[in-house]
Amino acid sequence: PLHATLCGLAKDLTALLGRYRAAAREVTAEAALAQRHIDTSRKQLPAALAEHVGACRGLEQVLAERLAGRPTRGPEADPWGTEGRLAQEQQALQRWQDRERALLKRGFEQVTELERQRLEMATQAMTVTMDSYQAALLPLQHDLTSMKSVLRAIQPEVKLNGLRDMAATATATAEGLASRQAECLHSVCQQLFCSPEIARQGDLQLWEPAGERWRKCHFVLTRAGFLHWFPRVEEVRPLDCLTLGRCAFEVGKAPRFNILETPRGSGWLGGIRGRRVTFQAASVEECCEWAIAIREAIAVAVGKQLAFEDEGDGRITS
Repeated sequence: PLHATLCGLAKDLTALLGRYRAAAREVTAEAALAQRHIDTSRKQLPAALAEHVGACRGLEQVLAERLAGRPTRGPEADPWGTEGRLAQEQQALQRWQDRERALLKRGFEQVTELERQRLEMATQAMTVTMDSYQAALLPLQHDLTSMKSVLRAIQPEVKLNGLRDMAATATATAEGLASRQAECLHSVCQQLFCSPEIARQGDLQLWEPAGERWRKCHFVLTRAGFLHWFPRVEEVRPLDCLTLGRCAFEVGKAPRFNILETPRGSGWLGGIRGRRVTFQAASVEECCEWAIAIREAIAVAVGKQLAFEDEGDGRITS
């Protein structure tokens, strides 16, 4: 009977070992994936910063020309947009770091459960063996004493509590770091949408020809001469952007209006590849306000106007 019981426990232990290996493979694969994305995101941050620095320098050159009284076309890159890309890269890094933390927490839970099962099997094996030895006719007290010391050394609750304490400490540290990162990133996003570089922002509806429907988006018009739109406010990844230096305003039936954008570059294909974007405001008054702001931004961006009207005192902000 003892042999049969131990053989059954040995099979269970072999199956448990298989689950250990499967869990190890799963955790290893997911950890490697998360780490690759974390490394990629970390490499993207310096590139995004370099792009932002270049955009700021480009705008500074344009502003210097305008301060000298020379009408100049707007920059090719929007510093506000490149700042938004920095926030996007930070968000991507945080998402993968959060995923890595969740993986660590889940790994601790898996290990704790598997270890609990292993310790139960070890305890059961020692217990049934001791019961068998106690029932034997031969004097096996010396072996029983040794087995009792081994059984006491297993201490499943002590070992499991140690694992749980390690998991709790690691999880608390990870959650604290994640919370601080989330707060910092939320502050960055709030500051981005409160930037003085924004000439106007608000919700408009955008006509999507592919789906033949209107889509409500949050629009940001920047002083550098760009119109960005987002799925919702404080969503730092834009759906699209118009470079107003290559655009013309087209009046529509209020509260609708259109913007015509010519493509970058020149050539006989230029006129074919241009696009016409249709917008709709919530009211005629709001449509007029957007029309005035966009027309003024286009005039500044194409070099017909030195600055926005609210900068008429001679100061041009960057």
